[in-house]
Amino acid sequence: MNLFKIKLLFILVIGSVLIFTACDDDNDNNNNSLVSCEPAENECEENQHCQQINIDEAFCLDQCIPGEENTCPENFICQRSDADTNLCIPLCDVTEEDSCGEGWSCNPVVLEGENGICQQICSPENNECPDGEVCIPDEDDNYFCEAECNPNQINACGEEFSCELRLDGFYGCYKSVYIQGMVINSTTGDPILAAHIMGVDKTGTSCSDVAVSDASGIYQLSVPVTRDETGALAEGTFTLRASAANYEVFPHGIRMAMPIDYSLAISTEEGWSINNSLTKIALIPLPAEEQGLGMVTGQIITDATSTVNPAGVLVVLETESGSDMPFGFSDLQGNYTIFNVPENDYEARGYKAGLQLDATAVQMVGSALVENINLYQSQTPLNTVSGNINIVDPGDGESTSVVLVPESTFNEISGKGVVPAGLRAPAPPEAPSITGSFTIEGVPDGNYIVLAAFENDYLVQDPDPNISGTEIVHIAIPDQDNRDLELATAFKITGALTIVSPGADGSPEAVEEPVSFIFADDSSEDGYTVVVYNAFGDEVWRDDTLPPVQGSATVEVPYEGPALQTGMYYQFRAMSTKSGDPLSITEDLLGVFYIPVQIQ
Repeated sequence: MNLFKIKLLFILVIGSVLIFTACDDDNDNNNNSLVSCEPAENECEENQHCQQINIDEAFCLDQCIPGEENTCPENFICQRSDADTNLCIPLCDVTEEDSCGEGWSCNPVVLEGENGICQQICSPENNECPDGEVCIPDEDDNYFCEAECNPNQINACGEEFSCELRLDGFYGCYKSVYIQGMVINSTTGDPILAAHIMGVDKTGTSCSDVAVSDASGIYQLSVPVTRDETGALAEGTFTLRASAANYEVFPHGIRMAMPIDYSLAISTEEGWSINNSLTKIALIPLPAEEQGLGMVTGQIITDATSTVNPAGVLVVLETESGSDMPFGFSDLQGNYTIFNVPENDYEARGYKAGLQLDATAVQMVGSALVENINLYQSQTPLNTVSGNINIVDPGDGESTSVVLVPESTFNEISGKGVVPAGLRAPAPPEAPSITGSFTIEGVPDGNYIVLAAFENDYLVQDPDPNISGTEIVHIAIPDQDNRDLELATAFKITGALTIVSPGADGSPEAVEEPVSFIFADDSSEDGYTVVVYNAFGDEVWRDDTLPPVQGSATVEVPYEGPALQTGMYYQFRAMSTKSGDPLSITEDLLGVFYIPVQIQ
């Protein structure tokens, strides 16, 4: 029996198991009791649809709801007909050869017995399936025409299968790809129970529902991977987000999430699995005074006609002048959870390119759970932010990007904040390409910080505060009634100081004490500053009096600050100076390191 078909066709068989054979005129529920039709014309009654059921016959069949009792008569089964329609399809006998006619096959659809439905045989090279159907392989590498699935429909393909985009632009049901891993305490190595994990696609938008870690810290979530016409994995890159009560959100501040590629997936009986060092997430415990706080949950509600889905919305609990405020992201269905919320009165605001949401008041008292803080799509027009950059002395850099960060998430000390999905020029996932003018469209109302050269592109915003285009830019949009905001001053961009170690490749680097920081010499400098921040954005140590080097291509600075905490993540940043004025600085997101936990 074809197990692929058993799992793929999420269906309901009603009543006793009787067999519908296309050529059996003695059966009470045979072709003679159905109304013939032409699929191209679909002249059927309301709540019916014209469906080809074998090589010779097409009938008006009743629409049905999968899983609902008494939805189909005996000898029929509720089966997807197209991306949005399910019909009562007559059963065929899998033991009877040619019961469906030449070029068709009776394929099993139930766990026991000899029941099936007729499906057209196809070839992935030609894809000769009717409109609304795609050529899908089974576990024996036989190909049959299946109705397209709807990626926006929950559980469109049943358990263990996912509705996946194909390179040809169609959607089909394929075995799911799962990211499996573990969430641990960064300082002890102990597993974390009830952490929330979700997948993020290359545009920065959530692409999965939330997985919750068990008592062993284990989690599993399904992520979408584009398939080729044969059903093979073809394209998909993901990062992970994680949050939990009493722990800092990941990624955040100095910590980046490393990309996980589909090519790491290993075939299993259940589907495809990605489980390696990249799927192990270490969360940093919050200080004791920031533990035992409240939690807020809710959902993003979009209009039925919205072209922007509710996934990946950055939800921030804002106060009138607060910064580095509590936040979370919505999952594939628009649900969100924000942990570690201090007692206060807030306004919940949502940020995502192309989506305007009304704010909602939130009152947190003690360590309460505040539920149903839903954010609804607003008809208020969106905004556009535009401006220019000026690249001077770029070194190895060629082009860059510009992002918008809600002011409520920005940390003034470390100069970092949270970037909402899509609020970037060029639009994600395009590589940095800005060399002059830029435009960010679809910006929701709010107060933002504009950051240029924030990514690892060999460029940084010039750190010299004495020249134009180097200051932190704060904007409020709309600006009075102006929804097309053009920045008055161009950002001055320059080449970054190259980091040698630690953290030169973008991933946090495990180090042993004593720690030294190594970076490239800036030939025109007469001094250096090195600063170390922890994962919370606090300054841990700095030295503003470092002299220039002679006869060396690199500068090495030993760490001389307070003892570094095991399991804490840190970032060092170096800046070259001349006559007290800054010249250049290391990349915003590099130089991250940690002292690993020694697990016995």
